[in-house]
Amino acid sequence: MRKLFLLICFCCGLQAVHAQEQKMDEVPESIQRETLEKLNIYKDKLAEVRKWVAYRRENDNTTSSRVGAIHTTFRWPMRVNSNYDDIPEFYTVSNYMDINRDSAGSSQDWRCYTGGMAMNYRGHEGNDYSLYPFFWRMQSNKNAFAVAGADGIVIAVRDSINNDLNCMRDNFEDDRANYVAVLHIDSSISRYLHIKTGSALVQEGQFVQEGQLLANIASSGNSSNPHLHFDVQDTRDNTGAYDFIEPFDKPTDNVFGTGCNPFITASRWQQQKNFINPQLLRVATHSGAPSMTGFINTSYTPNFCPEVELPRLKAQFAAGDFITVGAALSHVGRDDSVNVRILYPNKVQWTSGSLPVPNTSGSPVTGWFRNIYLVKSFQLPANAPSGTYTIISDFVYRPFDTTSQFGVYYPESAFQYRTIQTYFTVGCTPSITLSGAANFENGYIVSNDLVSTQQINAKVTYQSANYIQLNPGFVAPQGTVFKARIRDCNHSD
Repeated sequence: MRKLFLLICFCCGLQAVHAQEQKMDEVPESIQRETLEKLNIYKDKLAEVRKWVAYRRENDNTTSSRVGAIHTTFRWPMRVNSNYDDIPEFYTVSNYMDINRDSAGSSQDWRCYTGGMAMNYRGHEGNDYSLYPFFWRMQSNKNAFAVAGADGIVIAVRDSINNDLNCMRDNFEDDRANYVAVLHIDSSISRYLHIKTGSALVQEGQFVQEGQLLANIASSGNSSNPHLHFDVQDTRDNTGAYDFIEPFDKPTDNVFGTGCNPFITASRWQQQKNFINPQLLRVATHSGAPSMTGFINTSYTPNFCPEVELPRLKAQFAAGDFITVGAALSHVGRDDSVNVRILYPNKVQWTSGSLPVPNTSGSPVTGWFRNIYLVKSFQLPANAPSGTYTIISDFVYRPFDTTSQFGVYYPESAFQYRTIQTYFTVGCTPSITLSGAANFENGYIVSNDLVSTQQINAKVTYQSANYIQLNPGFVAPQGTVFKARIRDCNHSD
């Protein structure tokens, strides 16, 4: 007999006619000067770092440190804590580097889009990955981390500036961003900016492994909202001088976009993400429509500051209550949608509804959205039975057509589908005893105790405010996912 008091996880397995930039930050030159000054202090440590990395590769089969033929390649530089383990994604790509920042003229991104059609803004030296949705809540709860993109040595850390709630409200904001900089074994430098005050988990001179936590993501410095500004610097010519590079590879497998990134000949990512990546980030339940920056259905709220963010998240309801279902989307177009089906605790369908992406002004192009939150309200029956309800959300979307110009026609003709499940409860069942085979994805929420001898053959989540007890006979074999967490019935994230 075992009682679980911590989360455990067994994983064995459009048209476009107009664009507008979305400026999120501006990194002052003082930070660049400081980074290069720190480089001069620690560059003599490179031989030692290389020896350390080589030793780990030879003796640690679990290491994921990778270096290409010439250059270091990076893993994605973000992750979240266990509160987000059931949420598919937590960020949206907002801006890429302006690869034309050294020259006169308009901005250009690595996909060759220029000016108002570019997925960046003039002079931007890195990539912006914005927490979404409810970024102020995520910052306050310390849900998201910047992580080391590759092995290296920390050459700069600053987390002492108390300005991590900045939202670019005026020129008097303190623009000194908190940040971490890491020197890698190929002599490139990665930086992680806008981190939370006092959250740094590393110090200067420390060797770090790829994926190691660096700090919490926040909004320090000249920043519009909590996000990670990630940039990479390398020597771009034979002078040995450092300058910014765009780590995303120029596309070479299609006509439009060939040859737009002059700084690299191969991607600096271990697994490069698509330029446009439609995502259903999460589905949540609310007591009413949330209030936050950006689009909620067809209504747009600008990035006002100071910002009042009201997520109104709720996971426990009573019979007869109104329930608002919300779907957070990124990089979607007007033909995309989320179709939801809500099941009673006995798995019989109660109701359904569609949350379509609106045909309205978007950003950066009409009918397309970097991010949007879709909501739809339902009223529970007056005699709704208590227990755990299941929301099955089918995300219907068309992926980015890599052979097309973004400003002319971006989606492929064929729709693709992705399904996720989320749960809420009516009432709060005191206890439950589970047995038999669990062959389909399911979730169970109780207030007191949950006892199980189930044989798990799918993805199953247990949630209890008191304890979860796995008795003899409980089995979670290879290829299944089992999650158990101690949370009350109204826990949302």
